[in-house]
Formats: sequence, structure tokens, C-alpha cells
Amino acid sequence: FEALLADECMHPGKAPTPEIVLDMPADVVSEEMASWKWQPPAEYVEHWARRSSNTMRWPKLAPCANRRVAEKEKVDALLAKDGKIPPSFEYFYAAFPNARGIAQVSLPAYSADGRSAAVLRTFRHDIYASGADVVVLMRDASGWRPAQVHNVRLSIF
Repeated sequence: FEALLADECMHPGKAPTPEIVLDMPADVVSEEMASWKWQPPAEYVEHWARRSSNTMRWPKLAPCANRRVAEKEKVDALLAKDGKIPPSFEYFYAAFPNARGIAQVSLPAYSADGRSAAVLRTFRHDIYASGADVVVLMRDASGWRPAQVHNVRLSIF
């Protein structure tokens, strides 16, 4: 989680505008993986299926101007406040005026040898766009680093 946020902060071209990252990990099990444009290795899928993210919370970080971790319940309440379906994001943007949207990062799934891992990073930008990327991370002597990003779904309305 921290390696992914740190990489996005170090490479502002990858994350040109601020996003609010939810403190509750994304639920990979609810994803329709069969429709993804890229299929992760089976060991990652099996690992995600065994892990529950219901009680886990990411640390409240603000590693740079483009990333800030916020409580999921607070963001959900802001989106529900206007009572519209789909939500208008009006109250969300009032609370987070420079944010372009919301991101969520899953718990990592590790390879059998422990040298690589993958996370699902989902995003919603207003009511018009949403998507998900699988980010493959590699571990070396200095720690975890994103090595590949696979866009698995994108919806633009």
C-alpha cells in the first residue's frame, strides 16, 4: 500500500491530480474477473479469495499533495448526502475541493516465492468514469516497487 502511494507521489505524471484513497481495502472477490481485459495469474486470484478485508484498515496517510487516505464511511456519507442515484459528488468535492475522484487499493496477493505481489486499484472519477488496474509489485533489496500496471476495466459514460 505504502509502496504504491509512494510511487504515485514520486511520479506525478502517473497521478497528475489528487485522489482520495479510501482506508478500507478494495474487495477483489466482488469483482467480475472473467470480464477483465487482463487475467492475473491464478496464484494471485486464489490468494485474494482467501483474504478477507472486512476488518482491515489502511493507515491514514497523506504522503504527498496528490494522495490522501480518508475514512470510507466519511466518503460514503458525503456521496449519499444529496440523495441522488447515482450520487452527484457535490458534497464530496466540497469536502475535498481539489480531488478528481476516489481510489481504493486491495490487500496484496503474494506469489509463492514472495518476490512479487499484486494489488487491485479501483477508481471512480465523478459519475462519468470508473475503472480498475492490477498493479504488480516486485520486491528487491530496497523494498517493494510497482513493476507493471494492467488496466483490467474502464467505464466512461
